Amino acid sequence: MLKKILKTAGIILLVSAVITNAYFVVTLSAKLAAGITNLKSQIEEIQGTDNRLLATDKELKGSIDNTAKEISTKTQELKSSIDNTAKDIEVKTQDIKQDLNKYKEEVKKETEITVKGITTNINSLNQKIVQLPAIEKAKKLALELKLRQVNIKIVNKTLEASGSGVTIKYKGKFYILSAGHMAEKDTDVLFLSENGQDICELEIVKHAYAGGALTENSNDLILLRPKDPNIVPRVAYVELESNNEPDISNELYVVGNPLGIEDVVSDGRCIMYRGNFMYMIGTSYFGNSGGGVFNKEGKLVGIMSHLIPIQPFADVPAYMIHGAVRLNTIIEFIEGTNWTNT
Repeated sequence: MLKKILKTAGIILLVSAVITNAYFVVTLSAKLAAGITNLKSQIEEIQGTDNRLLATDKELKGSIDNTAKEISTKTQELKSSIDNTAKDIEVKTQDIKQDLNKYKEEVKKETEITVKGITTNINSLNQKIVQLPAIEKAKKLALELKLRQVNIKIVNKTLEASGSGVTIKYKGKFYILSAGHMAEKDTDVLFLSENGQDICELEIVKHAYAGGALTENSNDLILLRPKDPNIVPRVAYVELESNNEPDISNELYVVGNPLGIEDVVSDGRCIMYRGNFMYMIGTSYFGNSGGGVFNKEGKLVGIMSHLIPIQPFADVPAYMIHGAVRLNTIIEFIEGTNWTNT
């Protein structure tokens, strides 16, 4: 009985083990089936992705082929355009070369004409330059001749002295302008002289001279005319400079009768102004008093008045500074209203 029971128990245990194993197998099979199903799903998904990649690859390949075709087409068009442009450039280059050659020929001709003209002008200018000293000399001689014609020699019979003067024209009439000290008094007898001969007696129209030593504020002018109204001393007359007084260092002409020698023209140069006077360096002497000082245009700018000897050392010869009544003072004197006679 016991053996039977044990046998039965063994069978039960065996059956139980078989059932347990069977359950495990069933469970494992189920899990395996689920894994297979999941794997199958993933494989299908991978296949779908692969298909999509193949489609994309096909599409991309087609796009690349199309792009390659377009690039090839554009390349052909660009090459054709470059070829056409190269041809146009070659044509334009030929045209430019032709125009340039033509322009070179024209420039060459114009240059030859210009050079010829310049050469002619240079030759002409050289001739004028060669002639210039002679022209300047002729101009200077002509001016000096005019200045000599307006220079007057005045003789003071009372003082037995002589000096110079200048013929001017004022308000349509001729007068003689000279230095005031040519007459110490209005009663002095004055004559116009030429070549040692008395031409006519002169009368004082206006006189500005106080006598004695001159100062910067003194005046030294006299205006004369022939006593006989029918006598005109000279046809020539000088004009006063109407613009400006000479600048310092300007070159000047001094005209007069030094030591009685008539119509001497010498050079001077303005060095300074003091009061009513302009001072110069140059050549003048006794007898130049009353003579005209002129600029290079021949306009009257001063009347010779006095000399200032400068001798810094006893053993050094004196150097003469020449004083002349300045232009502004002359204009004030002539245009003033205090005329003795009109």
